Amino acid sequence: MYKSIKKYTVSACVLFFIVFLSSCTIQKGNIDNPNKYFNRMQWMEGSWLSSSSSTQQIEIWEKEDMKGYKTEQIIVLGRDTIFNEYGSLSYKAEEKNIIYTSKIGKYVQEEEEKYFLIKATKRKIIFEIYKNGIRYTTTYQKKGNDKVKLTNTIYVGVEPEEDSYILQKVE
Repeated sequence: MYKSIKKYTVSACVLFFIVFLSSCTIQKGNIDNPNKYFNRMQWMEGSWLSSSSSTQQIEIWEKEDMKGYKTEQIIVLGRDTIFNEYGSLSYKAEEKNIIYTSKIGKYVQEEEEKYFLIKATKRKIIFEIYKNGIRYTTTYQKKGNDKVKLTNTIYVGVEPEEDSYILQKVE
């Protein structure tokens, strides 16, 4: 009798855990109140910097009223800008999702890319895109009041490939 109670208790705990985890992730096309998610991203507002001896990465997030965010990412090698990306984070009613749209370069623009928001909490923001059957994610993880860990992940093969670095708030 105790074995069956224990079995049902374990099953109920596993089910609760699965439901809890799925509630933390946004299902694509399931956002009815975008402001709730934009408010969870306020901690990213401002300018962020990651630097080494030869390179600097600058990331800027600016709030655009109730529309979302405008972003810019810049990588500087020595005194030369080698990468510049302009983005916008906005709610797309037809998609029922918050989309991060990016364009590389100011004068010569590559194809526009759309990343879907899949998670937004007061400590973590995750976007994903599928290109040519490969999943890419960008994760912002809050580390204290003035640091963010930025991780770009490519899911190919057995092990995902990650590139991470720490951004320091400068503003």
